[in-house]
Amino acid sequence: MQIGTIGLNHKSAPIAMREYFSEALLTLSENPEWKDVSFVPFSTCNRSEIIFSSSDVSSMHIQLLSAFRDAMPVPFEHHLYTYFGRDSFLHLARVTSGLDSALVGECEIQRQVKKAYDIAKKTRYLSREMHFVFQKSFKIAKGMRTRFCMERWGDGIPHIIWDLLKEREATQLLFIGYSDINRKIMNYLYRKKVQFTVVSKADTLPYPSLRNLPSLSEYDAIISGTNAPQPIIKVEKAHEAPSLLIDLGVPRNIDPQLADFDKDVYNIDQLSGRVQQKRAESAAEITLCSQGIKHLVDRHTTLFFIHSKPHIRMLHNAI
Repeated sequence: MQIGTIGLNHKSAPIAMREYFSEALLTLSENPEWKDVSFVPFSTCNRSEIIFSSSDVSSMHIQLLSAFRDAMPVPFEHHLYTYFGRDSFLHLARVTSGLDSALVGECEIQRQVKKAYDIAKKTRYLSREMHFVFQKSFKIAKGMRTRFCMERWGDGIPHIIWDLLKEREATQLLFIGYSDINRKIMNYLYRKKVQFTVVSKADTLPYPSLRNLPSLSEYDAIISGTNAPQPIIKVEKAHEAPSLLIDLGVPRNIDPQLADFDKDVYNIDQLSGRVQQKRAESAAEITLCSQGIKHLVDRHTTLFFIHSKPHIRMLHNAI
């Protein structure tokens, strides 16, 4: 299988280097001198790569590196990774499946790779090998997502909170505070199209003041993460507080005694414990998924080799 991969990602290079490489890929793809070369470039926030094929992959690899040297203003070779043949196919399948992402299992990468492949199909020649590895990688990724439910692998605080909200079918949320951790969770829930209200103790922010705290009974859950010397939600509010209370504050924003009133009160230590537990639970599935991808890549590589050699195909069919 005459294919290769050159790239760098969040593990191998800082963001500035990835920006340079992404610009170099764009320059290369728009250069008419490279129009008849079979390759697919793509860039995301975490990686930039080019997958290519040629009758002489080693020579093409040297030519591409030379082109990148001409286009990039800084040395970059020690940040690169390179794969050839079956290893290149395996890498693409892992990337498309989300196993090589900063957030393991995320599905956005598959859409981004497919978009890059579709653009390349319309704008340049792609070899049979290229069509094969991309189409099989998409098929492998779809199968892995269906089998392992990869969305459950998210193990950060926002993912744990999202799990808690789904368990209780909580849709109306109140955020208390505009801290860094609250904003991170808000951004995540916003992408999930969850509705929420924000109150802050700072009068200058475009949110209602904490002094005008709304009725707690309007909400299914409260997430509080602000700096307050005393609990903001006290036992006296138990009759109107929702059943799910998430306290990210240190000192605590929510009186822990609310748990005595049939309220589920989670503090930052408890959430961190659930993060560690989820990481341990996901590790076994991630290993199985990785092994499944490797098995399918090896199988498809063998079948590609058999069907590429007429005399071997005849022997295989005879057997």
